Amino acid sequence: MVMLIIATFAVTTTSLIPLITIIYPPAVKLLVPFMPEPSALMKTICILFLLAGNVLTYAAVAALRKHVGFHTFGETKRLHTSGIYGCSRNPITVGLALIYAGFLLALPTVAMLIGFIFFLMNASYRIKMEEVYLKRTFGDDYTQYIRQVGKYFPRLRKYLYEHN
Repeated sequence: MVMLIIATFAVTTTSLIPLITIIYPPAVKLLVPFMPEPSALMKTICILFLLAGNVLTYAAVAALRKHVGFHTFGETKRLHTSGIYGCSRNPITVGLALIYAGFLLALPTVAMLIGFIFFLMNASYRIKMEEVYLKRTFGDDYTQYIRQVGKYFPRLRKYLYEHN
């Protein structure tokens, strides 16, 4: 639990780095940059990651709001396995990772890289905790869902066999 709190604090803190650099641009020099300034290609990829991450995160949250109710403490009342959740069991996490990767490309510093690593560790731990809850709550339905849908990315095997 302590590690989760530390990782969450680290993610939150490092997520503020882009804002700090906008407010006080000389702060970039304190963050140990990898390079003086990102290339045009890196800036383009950054923008694509940020757009894709925001669209994916928004679509995943909208799908949950539309199809799933939640108990007081945030536990889901029903398992949603269609639409975007039929391709990835964790599209919100994938979207947020794309956003964070976009920020890392926009501000390629050691501090942002460390923050991204903490984000990935924190997300992985949270997903493990969520999976325990979902297995306990939805049993065989969730186990079947795990077999059919990839944790982060679509299972290519599923699409190859369905379309041949």
